[in-house]
Amino acid sequence: SWTLVREARDDTWPKCVYFRVHTIYNAHTKQYVMWANLNNNGATSGDCLHADYAVGTSTSPAGPFTYVHGIKAGRGSHGGDFDLFVDDDDVAYLIYTDVAGGHTMAVERLTEDYLQSAATKSGSAASNVSSGVFGNVFVEAPAMFKRKGVYYALFGNCCCFCGQGSGIGVYTSVTSPLGPWVYHDNVGCNANTTLTPGCGCGMDHGIGGGSV
Repeated sequence: SWTLVREARDDTWPKCVYFRVHTIYNAHTKQYVMWANLNNNGATSGDCLHADYAVGTSTSPAGPFTYVHGIKAGRGSHGGDFDLFVDDDDVAYLIYTDVAGGHTMAVERLTEDYLQSAATKSGSAASNVSSGVFGNVFVEAPAMFKRKGVYYALFGNCCCFCGQGSGIGVYTSVTSPLGPWVYHDNVGCNANTTLTPGCGCGMDHGIGGGSV
């Protein structure tokens, strides 16, 4: 039985459709930072139309979060599904689907305040702030974590609400959250199948890695 404590956002946020919300703690600023995807379908102006992510801050993980800004990821003109990852040194990273780039995957380092991508702020996709695209095309729904010194990035083929579910492609990096990333296997499928829209498997044909 769940009890509503409060709405996570206060009334400073624009009236958009928000989804896939992630919150991380910033040890530098002593604030909790919340990111959310923006669904800009039907928007006519403002951040709901021009941004891919909404960012807010709070002194408590329960909020309320005060709106800071709407932003885009550094590489693409349309960032989709995402996850946030904080490394042991408190440097944070954004892994996201670059929809405009053909639903490819990329990782970008965040600024020290965690409020935007360092690639966006610098206007550059240099290797010290961006992984460049890696893995397969037509992918979404990333998750990123670290275990025993190894970085993991998991994501599957685009399969939005498809009945058969999606596969889970596993990539690792032993160097940095920015890669290079190496593909291992699809742990969500019994066998790879033809890569077509609606198919949850077929992760074996990569497009390389490194910086772009």
